[in-house]
Amino acid sequence: MRYIRLMVAALVLGGCAADPAAPTDLLPDSANAPWQTDRSVYTLAYQPGVYSIKVLAQYANKSSATVYLHRACGYGEEPSTYLMRADEREESVWLGGSVCITAPQRAPIAVGPGETFSRELTLYSSESPHANPPIGMNTRTGLFRMVFEVQSTNRTDGWQAVDLLPVSARVSNAFTVLPPQ
Repeated sequence: MRYIRLMVAALVLGGCAADPAAPTDLLPDSANAPWQTDRSVYTLAYQPGVYSIKVLAQYANKSSATVYLHRACGYGEEPSTYLMRADEREESVWLGGSVCITAPQRAPIAVGPGETFSRELTLYSSESPHANPPIGMNTRTGLFRMVFEVQSTNRTDGWQAVDLLPVSARVSNAFTVLPPQ
């Protein structure tokens, strides 16, 4: 069975709120975030109908236990992630998601104590003039953090809330996304 997967990094999914950090779960400053990106500033590339950036993300497991990175759609090669605003324009909102067609689940990616995992991710945003509200350049640009689905067990049943670690243990450093040059 073939599957199709589309990452839409700046497509605001109407009515879906990201899992906000609980008041007792303060987000770490960028230098201490468990996920680190290769740069602090990215410029959107544009091809007709699509904006994108390539981000090299690295996770360092500083805990004493193995953690598991849930795969995008449960079967992808890369870990599941979404973007959250890191500026004051909006509270945590979904700015990324995956469109998935059913495929067999794959085991999460294990990262042992003291190990690191890195992967280049391409984050996409389609032109969406008919979205409500419309997705414009001000939605695609600004200060963001990536939030990954890092879990404490290797279970695969379910997409979210599968033994997720607190947001503070799943978030990247803050980075800026600029409009195309």
